[in-house]
Amino acid sequence: MKDKVIGETSAFAVASLFSSLFAIVPLFSACCSSPFSVILPSVFAIVFGIIALRDIKIKKFKGKIYAVSGIILGILEISIVILGIIGIFE
Repeated sequence: MKDKVIGETSAFAVASLFSSLFAIVPLFSACCSSPFSVILPSVFAIVFGIIALRDIKIKKFKGKIYAVSGIILGILEISIVILGIIGIFE
């Protein structure tokens, strides 16, 4: 039985990128002021990105740039929220 097609883009990498992009909307909009609306998708982006990097290494999938971008954006979004809570951006 064949496992997966080599060269296919990792679904976790795409999910990581979209989760991080999904967190940008409430980050810069005034209607969603809850920090959890940014932190939760960002955490998912980081976790999905780590899983994707593991799958890319083991199963030879494509999409490393998607996974790394999702991780970086997720970390940046969480750090902006933390700095905003501390009061740096006020």
